[in-house]
Amino acid sequence: DGPPLETIRSIAMATQSVLLQHPWAPQIWNQHMPGPARTQRMDDLLRLFDQSGLSPDLAHHGFHAVTNHVLGYTLQELGMAIAEGGGDERARDFMAGLSETETPHMIAHVQQHLDGDTSSSFELVLDLILDGLVRLDDQA
Repeated sequence: DGPPLETIRSIAMATQSVLLQHPWAPQIWNQHMPGPARTQRMDDLLRLFDQSGLSPDLAHHGFHAVTNHVLGYTLQELGMAIAEGGGDERARDFMAGLSETETPHMIAHVQQHLDGDTSSSFELVLDLILDGLVRLDDQA
């Protein structure tokens, strides 16, 4: 009922939440053609992008950027969850094989995760996508 891009954001967040609750679903997302429920959700997103005021080209790309972000981020998050419990040990083993002179940024990044700085960037990237579409449309 709200502005189209805000509704798209809400749908993306809800979709990611549902996919996390059903970890088998993202794995088969691209292996099967969409069923009725997914087709309707895709049509809803396409309608909202159409109503957003973005150019048709940006709306088209926006639809794919948002859906790819939801699926890709969710797959990565679920993949990392598999390592839960032994994740810290695996990360330390990974870092032990890295060179401090050749990959200092990677070591610092992994250490951030080990130190507990593991906040989700899902919403940040989703907002960057939506804000970027608006900015690109304004420049056209």
